[in-house]
Amino acid sequence: MSGSQGGEQSSLQPCGKNSGTKEDQALRKILLVDDNPMNIQSGTRLLSLLGYQVHSASNGHQAIIKACATRFDLILMDCHMPGLDGLSATRKIRECQGYFPGRLGDRPVPIIALTTNLSELDEAACSRSGMDGVLPKPLQIDALELTLLAFIE
Repeated sequence: MSGSQGGEQSSLQPCGKNSGTKEDQALRKILLVDDNPMNIQSGTRLLSLLGYQVHSASNGHQAIIKACATRFDLILMDCHMPGLDGLSATRKIRECQGYFPGRLGDRPVPIIALTTNLSELDEAACSRSGMDGVLPKPLQIDALELTLLAFIE
C-alpha cells in the first residue's frame, strides 16, 4: 500500500484481513476525525458510498471521548488539528484501550493517519504514536477502499 504521495511505499503496513462484502461493511463503524468541516463532509460521503457507518469528531478531544466510549472498527485521524493533534489523540486512545506498542493480546482498533503533507519524519512520528497506516488528503475513494479492506478484519 502506498502511504505517501509520489508512489513511495509506506513502512506502515496493514495487519487485518478484509471482510469483502457490503453486508459486512454496513455493520462496520468508522470514526472520522478532522477539524475541517469540508473534509468531514467529503469523507463521510465517500465512506457512506462504500457502505460504512460514519461517526465524526472535529477535534482530538472529541475523538478520545468517542473512541474510549464506543468500539469502532477503524479510526481515520487527521494529523494536524488545533489544540490536541492527531498524534497526541492517538496516544491517549491507545492508553484508554490499554494498548501499548509491543503488547500481546487483542489487536487494537486500527488508526489511520490523514495528512496533506507527508514526509518520512511525519510517517515515523505517526507510527510511534500508535497509528497503523497513512492516507493522503484529499481522500480518494480507491485508496480509501483498499485501506479499509486491508485493515478491517
